[in-house]
Amino acid sequence: MVWLLATCGPRIGECVALNVGDVNRRTRRLRVRESKNGEPRDVPIPAKVLAMLDLDRDRDEPLFVSSAGYRLDRNRWSARVWRPARERAGFPDLHVHDLRHTAASIMIDAGATPRTSRPHSATSRPR
Repeated sequence: MVWLLATCGPRIGECVALNVGDVNRRTRRLRVRESKNGEPRDVPIPAKVLAMLDLDRDRDEPLFVSSAGYRLDRNRWSARVWRPARERAGFPDLHVHDLRHTAASIMIDAGATPRTSRPHSATSRPR
């Protein structure tokens, strides 16, 4: 999930709302349906990240599930996974939302402009 957040730039709420059917293997695109502005958008998925996803399940199942098999709760995931990981990594002030900026930087490094990288992260203006 962290790789998807850092390379595709969805918000954490958008990420935990994803279903298996929101991933198109053939086009290597992710359909973000539950966006902040209410407009769905398609986001390219790097091949390496696509290969990490467990897509051999029913298309209506959550893409990311807890160890009990339920859709992840963003707050629980943050408390149980994200915060301990950032502490161990030595980045206690790193927020999940910072990964959206990482994704935008990766897109710009790959040749996108701030303007063309905007639809992928669903911001209203380049920063």
